[in-house]
Amino acid sequence: MRVPILNGKLPADLLVTLGTDAWGRPVRLTRAAGASLTRLSLLTHLPVGPTTIADSYRDYARQERYWDDPPNAGGLAARPGTSDHGWALALDLRGDLLAWATADEPTMNAHGWFRTIAAELWHWVYDQTRDQHQTPESKDKPMPLTTADLYQIRVVIADEVAKLLRNAEFRLARNQRKTDTPDPWTVVLPAKDGLGPAQARDWLIDARVDVARLVEQVTR
Repeated sequence: MRVPILNGKLPADLLVTLGTDAWGRPVRLTRAAGASLTRLSLLTHLPVGPTTIADSYRDYARQERYWDDPPNAGGLAARPGTSDHGWALALDLRGDLLAWATADEPTMNAHGWFRTIAAELWHWVYDQTRDQHQTPESKDKPMPLTTADLYQIRVVIADEVAKLLRNAEFRLARNQRKTDTPDPWTVVLPAKDGLGPAQARDWLIDARVDVARLVEQVTR
């Protein structure tokens, strides 16, 4: 049975490996993104390896570690299940390739790579629809879903929703001080490391948005 597609849990047969990154991990991308990176390597005469790539595909477990321990990602990690790294479409560049990409952003864009986070100059995301140099052979093919796949996806979504809610309840309970008010949104929360009432409300709204995006991503 095929594994249902989910951010950070992509089937191995959808990925290509192109050497190793600065930490000794395999550089893995979708076929189309990998083909584009190979073309860039040939264009720049720079290898795909430890001196040029800091990160690529990031599985769900590693994204969870980054999210739970922000220093691992400089406090910039995306929530698990929402990172472009989890779709094998993002690269964190370093060294000469980062310097070249920064100096010649139009060429990167023409090959389908775009900076999507202003604060992360090293972070580039591939958009196949905007790659002007792709070939028919390099395009990612859509993966049809069977009834069994859809059932498994529903199970995974239910599990992710439960995790989001447990996380929300934990964060609110951890930060809540005793209060006489019956309104859960007006509780007084520690300022040093907790969420204020408005922030707590916004966080739960964001969690609901994350769930909606998750459903859209795995069912489209």
